[in-house]
Amino acid sequence: MKKLLNLKEDFDELIEVQRPDDTQSYAFAELKLLYGKVPTITFHDHDHGIVEMFDEQSLLTFRTISRSNQTEYKASIAKKYDSGELYLNYVYCGKFDNEQVKRVTFIIPELASYFQNELKYRLDNEVNISGNLKIEPILSTVTINGEPLAIELAQQYYLKSFEDNNGFGFTNFVSLSFERDSPFTFSDIKKLRLKITNLFTWITGYPVTIDSINVSDTLDSGYLYLPSVKKTSTYDFSYPNCLMQNHELRNNFDIICKHYFDLNASIFENIWSRTIPLFDFSGVLEYEVMLYTSILDKYFSYQVQALGLKENEKLSDVSIDKLKEFGGNAAKWVSW
Repeated sequence: MKKLLNLKEDFDELIEVQRPDDTQSYAFAELKLLYGKVPTITFHDHDHGIVEMFDEQSLLTFRTISRSNQTEYKASIAKKYDSGELYLNYVYCGKFDNEQVKRVTFIIPELASYFQNELKYRLDNEVNISGNLKIEPILSTVTINGEPLAIELAQQYYLKSFEDNNGFGFTNFVSLSFERDSPFTFSDIKKLRLKITNLFTWITGYPVTIDSINVSDTLDSGYLYLPSVKKTSTYDFSYPNCLMQNHELRNNFDIICKHYFDLNASIFENIWSRTIPLFDFSGVLEYEVMLYTSILDKYFSYQVQALGLKENEKLSDVSIDKLKEFGGNAAKWVSW
């Protein structure tokens, strides 16, 4: 298995699982990480009984069998079965302290295409490359429950030689990082993943995904594998195909983060989040109309409740002050 736990790649690896009754002994099993499915560990026939020794929601330790490149992993048990199978909540590897995770980084592959127009480069007659291959980071800090949360959208990249050694390729990544003083729990990370996929789905107008999750206690780091819903469709995120262009995101990133992660969190979670499944039907006019109609319906229902208006209340019975407040709230809500 690769050390990088890619959420969209399938892995099938023979492993040794630490026995709960003897931490110096290991039982043979098979780890399966399949994109779109829950991670599982299946023990060999003669070790089926070991499943009963594990407690659900507890952590287990396992390692790859290969001694040349052995890696140790830990996982949270979601469910156990008499067939010798364990269903897992998540899997992680690395030397970081899992109870002191202070920084979480999500790789969002679609954003590399989204920011592609910021890269400017050319090759002259003497094979010199010049231009700009850097995407400038975007920063924001929001305060949630009295604690600062630093948010950074930044570029990552690597150069790799082609297999036939006739050249090399430049691969660009864009990540979104969160850092704070108090530790992130794995439940926090799971919620963050959902929030940022929702956010960038609304910003771009297309469903976005997460490739990998890097976690750090500020001294050591590692990778976290969380099961995710499988996406089969691909979209063109390059300029100018997205709903909000990247220069607009740069200009409004701070206010978007403040509204989304703090000020209007309940509006997004209770209204916008329910529209996310409709983004998978882009290109179908009926579903696109349903998407925007659904957003408007949920927003107006929210404002009616917030202002204490009754559903059957006649317009003539509504004070002009309430109508002005309604309009003012709507302007604030969409202004960012």
